[in-house]
Amino acid sequence: MVKRMRARTLSIGLLVVGSFVYDVPPAQAAVVDSQLDASAQATQPPLTDYWTSISSHMLVPNFLAIGYVPPRNLSFLGVRFRVNARGGGNYHCPEGVLMEYYGTSLPTMWDRGVTRAGLVAATTTPDANGNCDYTTTDKWGTIAPVSVSPLSYYVFFMAVHTSSVSGLDNWVSMNGKPFASSTPVSFFGYRPATSNYYVWGTTGLDAPYFELFDTAPPPAVPPPDPCVATHTCASNVLFLPGIEGSRLYYRDIIGLGVGIERQVWEPDFHTDIPYLAMNADGTSKYPLYTKDKDIIDSLYGNNVSESVAAKLKLGEAGVQVYGDLEHSMDALVASGTIKEWQAYPYDWRYDVRDIVNDGTLTEMPNNTIQRVYLKNVLEEMASTSPSRKVTIVAHSNGGLLAKALAVSLGADASKYINRIIMVGTPQWGTPSDIGVMLHGDDQTLGLGLIMQGNEVRAVTETLPGVYGLLPSPAYFSHISDPVTTFDPSGFFSDKFATSFGPALSSFTALKDFITNSAGLNEQMGSVTDLRTPLALSSSLVDKAVATHAVLDAWTPPEGITVPAIAGWGQDTVKSLAYATGSKVVCTNLVFTSACANAPVLSHTPVLTQDGDGTVVSTSAVGDMSGGLYFNTKDFENQHLGEIIHQNITSATPIQTAIADLLKGTTVVDNAFIKTIKPTGGTNPIKLRVSTHSPVNLVITDANGNQSGVLPIPGTDFSGIQRDIPGSSVQVFDDEQYVNVPQSSSYKIAMSGYAGGSATLDIDTIGSAGTITATTTFTNIPTTASSTATVSVINGAPDTLAVDVNGDGISDFTAIPTSPSTDPIEYVHYMRSAIKALQLTKNTVQMLDVQLANIERGIVFRGADKKHGNNFVLYKYKTITLVAELEALKRYVEMQVRLSTLKLPYGHSTQLGISAAKAEVIIGMINQLETLL
Repeated sequence: MVKRMRARTLSIGLLVVGSFVYDVPPAQAAVVDSQLDASAQATQPPLTDYWTSISSHMLVPNFLAIGYVPPRNLSFLGVRFRVNARGGGNYHCPEGVLMEYYGTSLPTMWDRGVTRAGLVAATTTPDANGNCDYTTTDKWGTIAPVSVSPLSYYVFFMAVHTSSVSGLDNWVSMNGKPFASSTPVSFFGYRPATSNYYVWGTTGLDAPYFELFDTAPPPAVPPPDPCVATHTCASNVLFLPGIEGSRLYYRDIIGLGVGIERQVWEPDFHTDIPYLAMNADGTSKYPLYTKDKDIIDSLYGNNVSESVAAKLKLGEAGVQVYGDLEHSMDALVASGTIKEWQAYPYDWRYDVRDIVNDGTLTEMPNNTIQRVYLKNVLEEMASTSPSRKVTIVAHSNGGLLAKALAVSLGADASKYINRIIMVGTPQWGTPSDIGVMLHGDDQTLGLGLIMQGNEVRAVTETLPGVYGLLPSPAYFSHISDPVTTFDPSGFFSDKFATSFGPALSSFTALKDFITNSAGLNEQMGSVTDLRTPLALSSSLVDKAVATHAVLDAWTPPEGITVPAIAGWGQDTVKSLAYATGSKVVCTNLVFTSACANAPVLSHTPVLTQDGDGTVVSTSAVGDMSGGLYFNTKDFENQHLGEIIHQNITSATPIQTAIADLLKGTTVVDNAFIKTIKPTGGTNPIKLRVSTHSPVNLVITDANGNQSGVLPIPGTDFSGIQRDIPGSSVQVFDDEQYVNVPQSSSYKIAMSGYAGGSATLDIDTIGSAGTITATTTFTNIPTTASSTATVSVINGAPDTLAVDVNGDGISDFTAIPTSPSTDPIEYVHYMRSAIKALQLTKNTVQMLDVQLANIERGIVFRGADKKHGNNFVLYKYKTITLVAELEALKRYVEMQVRLSTLKLPYGHSTQLGISAAKAEVIIGMINQLETLL
């Protein structure tokens, strides 16, 4: 008997004899109240409504009374039971409670109308004698379909599980009969001849019983974390760097098994780049490996001479990557804030899920190369952590890797991880990656190296990891801005606008464009021209989509917090604007027209300051609840450093926020870290200075600060410098864009690195993000040693002085061109520019004579127009001028063909005009035609 009785009848009992079931009047039902022990009462709410008890006289053969739940709607059903059991020769404790669902009426026969409705499983272990030692087992849970109507009957009884495989067929009643839908089942009881199991009880609370209740318990409250309460035992820290943030190596076998180590990233020379390439199946062409803890501290940190040269050119901030973060983490260890931190370098060329599953080839301290798995590193760090968990700090692509790790761990993720701190992670991808992959824009995703775009683009096409940074389908679900636009009035851009629409605002449209589904890329020109989009791998795009589908749907489980820190205030590409331009192309082919105007597909970055220079902030925060925003603009305005995506972890406010999160304290709004996205000055008025030519562009402000592209001595590369507060730099093939605040004085300098024709645009970009004023210098002769400088005061440029041969003496002054430019003034410019091209004396004289004739024709035409003379004569003179200009073009083309002739023995002066110089002259002739 149980301990006490209640004075009210709560259920209708059942009397079971053999396999028959009979209704029993309420007054005769075995209705007994059951009392929970004191400890259970202290932690659970009162159990109400429905319960039943198993009789303590369990040894009566073939006789057992058990209650049932009368008709009622239930939103929750809990089960608690206490019992002992012994099997004949095999000891088993009851391992569960099976629920039978009877619908809206209770059948009169036990073997009719039974439907499996749900199972609550609980396991106990018998002692050496087979006794369950009166163990009490509680199981809480929602049992389908108790949450649905109509009013239903439910019957419960104990069962034993006979297999490790889950499923109802593996559960048997206490008399050994399986609970299978095809097998009639009887109640269990003691039957000496046939039963394998029996249950028994004594008196009071020791008696076996069920308790059924429909009041859900409160959610379990985990015990307080002592590390959070005291801020004295923060977790160990695992740092995951971003893409291109780990060095990669290759052992070049030179014979007899001797290997020479070659560092291929970060590269020393452009010849290192092809070693990064991968095969179509996602395997590496070369067995690259990283080294234990070898993340990039600063550019060229491995090469002393190159590092010194880079710092002299770019400044300390320009070469910084993770070095300052490493010092910050070491300081936290020294102060006792954390016990240990470790970086996990990885082969960032791979998809993040493949990195988690397959590990990374790593050279260990003993010089052996082993495959190191991120999960193993995590578990090892957790085993020594004061909290027995690890905090992951992840920069950029490292955040996607952290997500992939958590997904792979499943329910065990919270066992090893207590938080993931993401810094600048493109959780849904970012538009800047489109230009990187299609055109080689910025070549290295902001790492700071300017390399040969064709080589980089060809390799990038094969890297699954870089595909993972493209805007994912989730990006378009959360951000309405199009990632590309196409000018429908352009000859080339209109083809894309017709096929994909004037703006790409869906992932389907983006995929069709980047995979060249319409076959338009082949019509744009040579596939080696970086202006022509590269057709990306459809299979690798699909692989990236599959990865993002998993990562973007991931929700941090209970026990893991994911604060995400986004950079704000840096010019960040939010879209690429495609249009159609033109350029003069001259060839040395003898039997074709030597020079011609060719249309080209151009793309221009559309910028927002809502990002860190690479990742727009909305994607960096994602759908994580703990979003923080680092105002890099205010940070720079106070002359505390130039912070972009590449070196964001070096910023003191970021390091302080990380330390606070590690200690469990709340990061509150301060001068630079905000919990709400900044809103002021998103589109300040700026000057956008751009070149479209083989020149490097550098802008210097009144304080001597510089922003632009600077060659790094001793290397094949150039570096990006951005010392002017509020400036940004983008490099698109032979196009460079430097953005600076409009209200200041600047000196703009161009230095050539090849022969050709340069164009300089100085645009004022208004608060709406559109051009409000522009000044253009076109067809500037450029050589590998030429320079050109112009001053700008409050957006107004002065004259452009050009030194073609680089001797420090200005050869001529270029003039800006617009529809209102005086054609006579432009002819004067042409004559001075041609004299600076260092052509043969006879060629210069011939061109000068023809230009003088054209100049006289323009003056005469102007007199006719000014004095109102005969209109027929005016028109005749215009036609004559056009004919003379065409004749001048044909002369230049003939000179291009002459330049292909081999010189007779003893002659050193090359005949004719080179193709590069001819393009400059033809371009000026075309410009003059537009001014007539």
